[in-house]
Amino acid sequence: GMKKLYVLFLLIPVLGGCLVPDPIETEPQHKNLPPVIEAYSPTQSYVILKPGETQVFSIDKVRDEDPENLSYTWFLNGEPISNGTFIRFVAPPIKGDREYFTLEVVISDGENETKWWWTIIVTSS
Repeated sequence: GMKKLYVLFLLIPVLGGCLVPDPIETEPQHKNLPPVIEAYSPTQSYVILKPGETQVFSIDKVRDEDPENLSYTWFLNGEPISNGTFIRFVAPPIKGDREYFTLEVVISDGENETKWWWTIIVTSS
């Protein structure tokens, strides 16, 4: 039994050595970082509206290494509805007392993306 154990211990450092990448591959590469949202409106995470009321949602300031490549896609409950830095949301008529909507914006620089979202509560009362 002792011999087997000894072989096992010998193998471990060898396996570890194989996992270390070649020094050539570890050259520092320029990594493109995702866009950073610095200002947005409204600043609270949820908004309460009555049917027919309007609210503008906007991404006001984004920091990115490649700002001219930024694209914006807005989603309402997962469905793409608009592009651009802002959206004018008109609260729809609702059936019951209240309905919840998720408004999400995905900002992409072509390589990486950043998301932001709001919860919209449309209430009849």
